[in-house]
Amino acid sequence: MGLGLVGGLGLGLAFAFFVAFIDDRVKSSFDIEGVVGLPLIGIIPQIKRMDQADKAQIVVNNADRQVAEAFLTLHSSLRLKDDSKNAKCILTTSTIPGEGKSFTTTNLALTFAAHGERVIVVDCDLRKPNIHKSFRVENLKGVIDVCAGTSSLDASIVRGLQPNFDI
Repeated sequence: MGLGLVGGLGLGLAFAFFVAFIDDRVKSSFDIEGVVGLPLIGIIPQIKRMDQADKAQIVVNNADRQVAEAFLTLHSSLRLKDDSKNAKCILTTSTIPGEGKSFTTTNLALTFAAHGERVIVVDCDLRKPNIHKSFRVENLKGVIDVCAGTSSLDASIVRGLQPNFDI
Protein backbone atom coordinates (compact mmCIF):
# COMPACT_ATOMS: atom_id res chain seq x y z
CA MET A 1 0.00 0.00 0.00
CA GLY A 2 2.81 2.40 0.97
CA LEU A 3 4.83 1.44 -2.10
CA GLY A 4 1.77 2.09 -4.31
CA LEU A 5 1.25 5.52 -2.72
CA VAL A 6 4.89 6.55 -3.18
CA GLY A 7 4.96 5.14 -6.73
CA GLY A 8 1.72 6.94 -7.65
CA LEU A 9 2.99 10.25 -6.30
CA GLY A 10 6.32 9.77 -8.09
CA LEU A 11 4.66 8.94 -11.42
CA GLY A 12 2.24 11.86 -11.02
CA LEU A 13 5.05 14.31 -10.36
CA ALA A 14 7.14 12.89 -13.20
CA PHE A 15 4.19 13.24 -15.58
CA ALA A 16 3.54 16.84 -14.45
CA PHE A 17 7.20 17.80 -15.02
CA PHE A 18 7.21 16.03 -18.40
CA VAL A 19 4.12 17.94 -19.57
CA ALA A 20 5.63 21.25 -18.40
CA PHE A 21 8.90 20.40 -20.16
CA ILE A 22 7.32 19.69 -23.55
CA ASP A 23 4.88 22.63 -23.38
CA ASP A 24 6.46 25.26 -25.65
CA ARG A 25 3.64 27.81 -25.58
CA VAL A 26 4.44 31.42 -24.74
CA LYS A 27 2.70 32.40 -21.51
CA SER A 28 4.57 35.48 -20.30
CA SER A 29 6.88 38.26 -21.39
CA PHE A 30 9.74 36.32 -19.82
CA ASP A 31 9.00 33.44 -22.23
CA ILE A 32 9.10 35.83 -25.19
CA GLU A 33 12.45 37.26 -24.17
CA GLY A 34 13.85 33.77 -23.64
CA VAL A 35 12.68 32.41 -27.00
CA VAL A 36 13.58 35.43 -29.12
CA GLY A 37 16.71 36.40 -27.22
CA LEU A 38 15.82 40.11 -27.36
CA PRO A 39 14.32 42.39 -24.73
CA LEU A 40 10.57 42.99 -24.89
CA ILE A 41 9.81 46.68 -25.42
CA GLY A 42 6.03 46.62 -25.18
CA ILE A 43 2.81 44.64 -25.21
CA ILE A 44 -0.21 45.91 -27.11
CA PRO A 45 -3.59 44.43 -26.10
CA GLN A 46 -5.70 42.82 -28.81
CA ILE A 47 -8.88 44.60 -29.89
CA LYS A 48 -11.63 42.59 -31.54
CA ARG A 49 -14.82 44.60 -31.88
CA MET A 50 -13.92 47.74 -33.76
CA ASP A 51 -13.72 48.62 -37.44
CA GLN A 52 -10.33 49.05 -39.10
CA ALA A 53 -10.37 52.85 -39.33
CA ASP A 54 -11.23 53.26 -35.65
CA LYS A 55 -8.56 50.71 -34.63
CA ALA A 56 -5.96 52.51 -36.72
CA GLN A 57 -6.58 55.78 -34.89
CA ILE A 58 -7.22 54.51 -31.39
CA VAL A 59 -4.52 56.72 -29.84
CA VAL A 60 -6.10 59.82 -31.37
CA ASN A 61 -9.74 59.11 -30.53
CA ASN A 62 -9.04 57.42 -27.14
CA ALA A 63 -11.59 54.68 -27.82
CA ASP A 64 -9.64 52.29 -25.59
CA ARG A 65 -7.52 53.95 -22.91
CA GLN A 66 -5.56 50.77 -22.11
CA VAL A 67 -4.42 50.41 -25.74
CA ALA A 68 -3.56 54.10 -26.01
CA GLU A 69 -1.46 53.80 -22.85
CA ALA A 70 0.28 50.73 -24.29
CA PHE A 71 1.33 52.75 -27.35
CA LEU A 72 2.61 55.56 -25.13
CA THR A 73 4.67 52.97 -23.24
CA LEU A 74 6.00 51.56 -26.51
CA HIS A 75 6.91 55.06 -27.69
CA SER A 76 8.76 55.74 -24.45
CA SER A 77 10.59 52.43 -24.64
CA LEU A 78 11.75 53.16 -28.18
CA ARG A 79 12.89 56.66 -27.23
CA LEU A 80 14.82 55.48 -24.16
CA LYS A 81 16.70 52.55 -25.74
CA ASP A 82 20.11 53.39 -27.17
CA ASP A 83 19.48 51.24 -30.26
CA SER A 84 16.34 53.08 -31.29
CA LYS A 85 16.34 56.56 -29.77
CA ASN A 86 17.90 58.17 -32.85
CA ALA A 87 16.16 55.96 -35.41
CA LYS A 88 14.86 57.68 -38.52
CA CYS A 89 13.00 54.64 -39.89
CA ILE A 90 10.99 51.90 -38.20
CA LEU A 91 9.86 48.78 -40.06
CA THR A 92 6.83 46.80 -38.96
CA THR A 93 6.56 43.24 -40.24
CA SER A 94 5.19 39.84 -39.29
CA THR A 95 5.05 36.26 -40.50
CA ILE A 96 1.38 35.99 -41.45
CA PRO A 97 -1.50 38.32 -42.39
CA GLY A 98 -3.74 39.65 -39.64
CA GLU A 99 -1.16 39.97 -36.86
CA GLY A 100 -1.63 43.75 -36.50
CA LYS A 101 1.07 45.36 -38.65
CA SER A 102 -1.14 48.18 -39.90
CA PHE A 103 -2.75 48.64 -36.49
CA THR A 104 0.65 48.91 -34.79
CA THR A 105 2.18 51.06 -37.51
CA THR A 106 -0.58 53.64 -37.65
CA ASN A 107 -1.02 53.99 -33.90
CA LEU A 108 2.72 54.13 -33.21
CA ALA A 109 3.13 56.72 -35.97
CA LEU A 110 0.29 58.80 -34.53
CA THR A 111 1.91 58.56 -31.10
CA PHE A 112 5.22 59.85 -32.47
CA ALA A 113 3.37 62.63 -34.33
CA ALA A 114 1.51 63.63 -31.15
CA HIS A 115 4.90 64.07 -29.48
CA GLY A 116 5.92 66.64 -32.13
CA GLU A 117 7.94 64.40 -34.43
CA ARG A 118 7.37 64.51 -38.20
CA VAL A 119 6.10 61.11 -39.37
CA ILE A 120 5.33 59.61 -42.75
CA VAL A 121 3.89 56.11 -43.06
CA VAL A 122 4.84 54.29 -46.26
CA ASP A 123 2.65 51.28 -47.04
CA CYS A 124 4.98 48.90 -48.86
CA ASP A 125 2.47 46.07 -49.02
CA LEU A 126 2.24 45.95 -52.81
CA ARG A 127 -0.22 43.06 -52.90
CA LYS A 128 -2.83 44.18 -50.36
CA PRO A 129 -2.16 47.73 -49.18
CA ASN A 130 -4.55 48.94 -46.49
CA ILE A 131 -3.06 51.96 -44.71
CA HIS A 132 -5.28 54.15 -46.92
CA LYS A 133 -8.35 52.29 -45.59
CA SER A 134 -7.28 53.06 -42.04
CA PHE A 135 -7.59 56.79 -42.75
CA ARG A 136 -10.49 56.57 -45.20
CA VAL A 137 -8.57 58.03 -48.15
CA GLU A 138 -8.37 56.80 -51.74
CA ASN A 139 -5.38 54.76 -52.87
CA LEU A 140 -4.65 56.71 -56.06
CA LYS A 141 -0.85 56.80 -56.12
CA GLY A 142 1.73 54.77 -54.25
CA VAL A 143 5.17 53.23 -54.06
CA ILE A 144 4.92 51.55 -57.49
CA ASP A 145 3.97 54.86 -59.15
CA VAL A 146 6.97 56.61 -57.60
CA CYS A 147 9.36 53.77 -58.53
CA ALA A 148 8.00 53.62 -62.10
CA GLY A 149 8.33 57.38 -62.47
CA THR A 150 4.65 57.94 -63.26
CA SER A 151 4.18 60.05 -60.13
CA SER A 152 6.43 62.29 -58.08
CA LEU A 153 7.06 61.61 -54.44
CA ASP A 154 5.34 64.86 -53.42
CA ALA A 155 2.26 64.04 -55.51
CA SER A 156 1.98 60.60 -53.86
CA ILE A 157 2.03 61.85 -50.26
CA VAL A 158 -1.31 62.45 -48.54
CA ARG A 159 -0.73 65.35 -46.17
CA GLY A 160 -2.65 66.95 -43.35
CA LEU A 161 -4.49 63.96 -41.91
CA GLN A 162 -3.14 64.78 -38.44
CA PRO A 163 -0.54 67.33 -37.30
CA ASN A 164 3.01 66.12 -38.15
CA PHE A 165 1.56 63.04 -39.86
CA ASP A 166 1.48 62.07 -43.55
CA ILE A 167 0.95 58.85 -45.50
